[in-house]
Amino acid sequence: VITAGNGIDGLIRVGKDVPDLMITDLSMPGLDGIQLIRLLAASSFREGLEVVVVTGMESADIEARGGLPPDIVLFRKPVPFVELKAIASSIVARRAAYL
Repeated sequence: VITAGNGIDGLIRVGKDVPDLMITDLSMPGLDGIQLIRLLAASSFREGLEVVVVTGMESADIEARGGLPPDIVLFRKPVPFVELKAIASSIVARRAAYL
């Protein structure tokens, strides 16, 4: 598990550490989650990276800011940890199948 305090740090960490899963909020200082996802989508770093968004933003606000790609998993706060764990477990199982 690697953490980042804001979107800029998150972008740097993805480029440096190449994780399998990124969990991000949409409201962050500096580079927000929507901008972060757009930058990743325009790069090769998005390939193989599963993105989960956790937010308190309303759907209309997300759409007004350009929306999210259709393959992004969106969870509302409070975080449904059982569902989040299932996503992480699925990634671990897929990765183990390739080893």
